[in-house]
Amino acid sequence: MLRNIAPLALLALTVSVATLPACGSSAAEAPIERPPSPRLDEGAPGGDPIDEPPRERRRRRVPLPPVAQTPDAPRAARLPSPASRDATLYVIAGRPLTAADLGDFILRYFPDRAREPLGQLVDEVLVQHEAARENVTVDEPRVSERTAVYLEERRREVRVQYGEDATLEDLLARSFGRTLEEFGHDAERLARVGLLRDRLVRLEQRREERVEVRALTFEDEEQARAAARNLREGADMTLLARRLGLRAPSAPPPLGRSDVQPAERAAEVFAAAPGTVLEPRAFTGRDGRVWWEVIKIVGAWPADDRPWRELAAVIEKGLAARPVGVPEYLAWRRRVVRRAGVDVQRDGRGLVPWLGEDGQR
Repeated sequence: MLRNIAPLALLALTVSVATLPACGSSAAEAPIERPPSPRLDEGAPGGDPIDEPPRERRRRRVPLPPVAQTPDAPRAARLPSPASRDATLYVIAGRPLTAADLGDFILRYFPDRAREPLGQLVDEVLVQHEAARENVTVDEPRVSERTAVYLEERRREVRVQYGEDATLEDLLARSFGRTLEEFGHDAERLARVGLLRDRLVRLEQRREERVEVRALTFEDEEQARAAARNLREGADMTLLARRLGLRAPSAPPPLGRSDVQPAERAAEVFAAAPGTVLEPRAFTGRDGRVWWEVIKIVGAWPADDRPWRELAAVIEKGLAARPVGVPEYLAWRRRVVRRAGVDVQRDGRGLVPWLGEDGQR
C-alpha cells in the first residue's frame, strides 16, 4: 500500500529541456549539417562550453571568451498540466476553487515556483509558432515511442521507491486522483514539443551562414599572440591549453553573424577559411578585467533555404548521431524570442520576473 505522496521529481515530465545533454552542440551531417570535424585530440565538435575549469584554477575566475559565452540552462517544469484550464479542484461551502484560482495565487505569492512552468509554457508556444512557420512535423510513432520510454522509466522509479508490487497506476490514483491515460497524454504533449524543438533547432542552424569555432582565453596579450603563432604552426589547441595550464578550448554551438559581437569581429570570423587562427582580440570580462581570446575556425557552411520536407531526412540523421545540446537550444531560443516579438503583459503575471532574459542576451 502506498502511504506517502511521491516526490515531485518522481512525476516530473522530463521530456523537456532537462533531458538535453550538457554537451554535443553542433549538427552531424557534412557539409551543411556540420562542418568538417577537427582532429580527434582537439576535442569533440560541439564540446561543452560551460565546463568548470580545473579545481586548482577556479580561484582565478578565467572568463569564457565572448564567442563562447552562453547563459545557464533553464530547468524543467515539475508537474503535469491539469486536464482543464479552469478545472474545479475543491468545492468549499458551495464555492468552487479552480485551477485558475490556484494559478493566480501562485503567480502572486510564489513567483519563484511559477517561473519554471511558465518558462516551459512559453517554450511550447514558441515551438508551435515556429513549427507552423516552417511546416515542421514529427511522426506520431516517434512521439509514442518517446512517451512509452518515459512511462516505463516512471514505472521503474515507483518500484524502486515503493517496492516490486507498487504500480504507477496505483500511485497516480491514490496520490493525485489521476489515471495512467491522463498522465500519458500529458507526457505525450511534452514529448511532442521536445521532438519538434530539436528539429527546429537544427533547421534554424541551416537558415543562415554559420561557422564553428574553438576559443582560448588568456590573461595577457603577449601570451595570446605566442599561442596564436603556435597554433598556426600546427600545435594542437587542446594540448596547448593543457601545457599552458588553461581551461580546455571553448566550443560553442555553430554561430550565425548575429551571435558574434561586435560586427567587425563577426566580419573577420566569417571571412576566415576553416583552419584559420585569428589574431588575438581583447575583451572585458564580467570581473572588469581585460582578457584576450584566440579563435580558430573549425568549419563553415552556407545558408540553406530549402523547405523542411527536403531537409527532414538529413536532419533526422544528424539528430540520431548527435542529440541537441543545451547551448544549441539556448541560442535557438534567443533568436526565436526576438523574432516572435514576445509581449510581456505584466498586469497578468503577478510578481513573476520576465523569464525571457536569457533570450535577450
